[in-house]
Amino acid sequence: HGAHCFGFGGVDTLDGTGTWRVDFIAADRLREPDVTGSAWLDSESYQLRRLVFRLTRAHRATRSLRALEATVAFGDLLPTLTVPIHIEATSEGTGKRPVKVHEEQRLLRVHFLSGPPGQEPEPH
Repeated sequence: HGAHCFGFGGVDTLDGTGTWRVDFIAADRLREPDVTGSAWLDSESYQLRRLVFRLTRAHRATRSLRALEATVAFGDLLPTLTVPIHIEATSEGTGKRPVKVHEEQRLLRVHFLSGPPGQEPEPH
């Protein structure tokens, strides 16, 4: 907490639901890469719904990296169990041929080896 500044960013609507945005900024005194961005919390359950962050001092993570930004959407796998369901990231490289890369990941399915949490395991 001592390395970031947090602030209330306002009330937004995501997918028809009221959310509170919390903005966070990495301290200028940090020398190593860190993150700055915003998080959206469901205003009723306080569960994380979306996270957008940018890597600060990206060139210190690796010389060939100019920028990295990611957006993570969260959904309910079970009541009170929130998981990332969609991730999009864009990175920009440096060098003789700078390149911009976009990556997208989606949660397609979840398989519990012993049944969902809270249920008795099925006999083998």
